[in-house]
Amino acid sequence: MLKIHVLAAVVLFSSVAIADDAAVRTGEPARRTEQTELGRKLADLRARLAEDPRVKEAQAAVERAEKAIAEKIGRDPAITEATKAELAARDAVAKAEQAAADAHPRVQEQRRALATAQARAAQLELQRRVEEIKAEHLRREASQKPEHSDLRSRAHLPTHKEALAADPKLAAARKALDDATAAMQAKMQEMPEYKAREQARKAFDAALAASPLAKDAEAARRSLDEKVAADQQVAAQAAKVKAAAEAQDAHRKSIADIEKKMREAAVEVAAKDPRVAEAGKAVVAARDRVRKTIEERTAAERKAREAARSAWREKFDTVIAENPQAKALMAEISGLEERLRQLRNQMGELRRPVSQAKP
Repeated sequence: MLKIHVLAAVVLFSSVAIADDAAVRTGEPARRTEQTELGRKLADLRARLAEDPRVKEAQAAVERAEKAIAEKIGRDPAITEATKAELAARDAVAKAEQAAADAHPRVQEQRRALATAQARAAQLELQRRVEEIKAEHLRREASQKPEHSDLRSRAHLPTHKEALAADPKLAAARKALDDATAAMQAKMQEMPEYKAREQARKAFDAALAASPLAKDAEAARRSLDEKVAADQQVAAQAAKVKAAAEAQDAHRKSIADIEKKMREAAVEVAAKDPRVAEAGKAVVAARDRVRKTIEERTAAERKAREAARSAWREKFDTVIAENPQAKALMAEISGLEERLRQLRNQMGELRRPVSQAKP
């Protein structure tokens, strides 16, 4: 009976997958395709074999064993105590690092610089807001100039009453909307009328947007905005707003640089502090204690997991051995690996210096 271990198949294919990349890239694109196709076949075969009831049952046993270990780790008092001790040790390291940084003149200097920079940042923020308020005030003043009165009046759509009187299409769309609204109110529970009302509203909105009145108002608004933006006082204030924003951006970068230097100084100081080193040793000891405690307290569960895994491998071996396709696939993989081995040898010969070439 064919005895093929599934892990052996995976390892064999992995050796194919990690073949000399340079060799494959330079001379074997076809073999790369073949390798990919074999990988797909292997994945498909494993997926189908995993559906065998014997394999599924063994896999479920492995999962139960894994769950038992996780539950034991989560509820065992000794493990909990060791874990808490490790967390406390890590917290002690953080506190030691903080204390070392707090006491060092270099870090203190950077913190003072940061405080000064943050105060300046608040001033720059206030300055930018003041400049924006001034800019908005000047824009409003410029838009109210007498020479812009015609644009101002045209920039606003007329009332519905005036628009309906001036545009028959709008009047017809409005009537359809009113009729649909009345029908909806009369039969609120009847959805077709509601849909008709919405359709009529959309038609009215579309007609309004397409009307000459709306287009003229939009053109007038654009022209007014352009003239206001071109006003000397408005333009000058806009430049001040831009300068204030740029100053803020530059200052933010300087703050980020100070914070970076402060962090680097704190790390450097902590790395040289003996208190931090001692606290670090305590963390290592606490971590080792957690590991050993888990190993001791879950010994039975881990033994059961290994047994379940062994049983699963045996079941999978049995299922694979019964499958002729597995034998053929393994032959393909072995053949590909041999061809790639030969190619790697050939590429190795090409890379050898001329002085080392065989006579």
